[in-house]
Formats: sequence, structure tokens, C-alpha cells
Amino acid sequence: MTSNERHQFGFRLAQEMGLKELFAVDWNDNVDGVPDLGVWAEENTSSIFDDVIEKGKQLTLEYEDYFKNHTIKEYLLLLNDKENVKSNHEVYIKLALMGTQSNPADLCG
Repeated sequence: MTSNERHQFGFRLAQEMGLKELFAVDWNDNVDGVPDLGVWAEENTSSIFDDVIEKGKQLTLEYEDYFKNHTIKEYLLLLNDKENVKSNHEVYIKLALMGTQSNPADLCG
């Protein structure tokens, strides 16, 4: 068993809930036809990408600080709060705006 969140949290919670099956998803692989935005951003100037990266860093620090001083339940409630979900969706919408008409990021492959 590893020490990542799937085992430390997910499997324990599934056991406590009496689940007979659990489908853990922790996926970050590359997919053919889907561009690597980091590579695209290195080859192209994108203030949108820079803004998204900065927002991600800020959110990570805020979430880490919150987690240090709250219970797991409070943390999960924060992550699933309507405004936080909306904020996370906005990040993906901004990524879809990357590029220009003459040089789009081609997020659809």
C-alpha cells in the first residue's frame, strides 16, 4: 500500500461505507491528439496561461493553509462549495480561450 490520498483517504472511506467496489481515478497521462498546454505555452506567449498558473498557485496555497487548520470534513465542504466549484470551472474556460485566431492552442486536437 502506498501513502497517497487514494489509500489514506479513499480506500478507508470506501471500507467504512461498506462498498464492495471502488473506482479510484488519479489520471495525468498524455492522450494522443490532446495537446500538452505546458509545451504549447512554452512555444507561444499566453497571458491567459500565465494567469491560470498564477491563480492555481494562489488557490493551492489557500487550500493548503485552510487544510492545516480545519478538519477533513470542513476541507471537503470548502472544495465542494458552489463558489469554489464555479471558480475551478472558470479556470478551464480560460484555458479554452488560449491562443489567437491565427495560432489557436487547438485544445480539441
